[in-house]
Amino acid sequence: MKLTKLLLVPAVALGLCSASCVPDVVSIQVKQALAGAIDGQCVLTTGSNMQLARGVIDLGYVNPNNPAYMLALRVVSNVEATELTGGGSSYNPADRNDFYVEKVTFRYTGQGVPEVTSEMSLSGLIQAQSETDFAFNILSSEAYRRLVAMATPDGREVVVEIKLSGTFAHGAEYETAPFAFPLTVYASMAPICDSAVHDLVSAGPTDPPCQNWGQDGIGYVCVCKAGSAGCPEGTTRNPDTCLCE
Repeated sequence: MKLTKLLLVPAVALGLCSASCVPDVVSIQVKQALAGAIDGQCVLTTGSNMQLARGVIDLGYVNPNNPAYMLALRVVSNVEATELTGGGSSYNPADRNDFYVEKVTFRYTGQGVPEVTSEMSLSGLIQAQSETDFAFNILSSEAYRRLVAMATPDGREVVVEIKLSGTFAHGAEYETAPFAFPLTVYASMAPICDSAVHDLVSAGPTDPPCQNWGQDGIGYVCVCKAGSAGCPEGTTRNPDTCLCE
């Protein structure tokens, strides 16, 4: 299993090569979105085979300066890993039919949701005849600004369509068909914490990936900092009132 960590925020499907391609048909597709594939330290983990069919995000808990929803996808290439030849010369056999990812494009749609498109540069590799796990941030800053303006406590249904584009080892450019990931978006009243006084503690059973509060229903509570940090000399913080005594 090849692991690639792309912390910018998935996607892929079936498609046909252009006339310049060496193989007649190219097949690169998303096998599944992975549940629990990214830990709290933003590390892509192994061994996660549970499918994530949809996501939920509470924008009330999202950091507006760094909005994020981390999604991991398993991408499979069914292209034959054979030596490439053409134009009277041989390509490096090690390159085979590998695909070099260069860009990801997002399109957000839904009833009552203004359509938003965005893109970002990436750097990754999908080797021929292999499975590769990718981790992406699928919530762009522009999408956050548009979605937070229409989000309600009851929630709205959004579909995030994601496409990868790049170049095969033999030089042909390629863009995948869109991969659709459904996302329920809502906004609640998150507690306001003072970083000098409080620690953020998960209100759920686990922390969200990369500390992305609000992802998949995980909120936080404000807990008084322990000890004397931030208190005058000779005093400690009361864990119930947060006051230095």
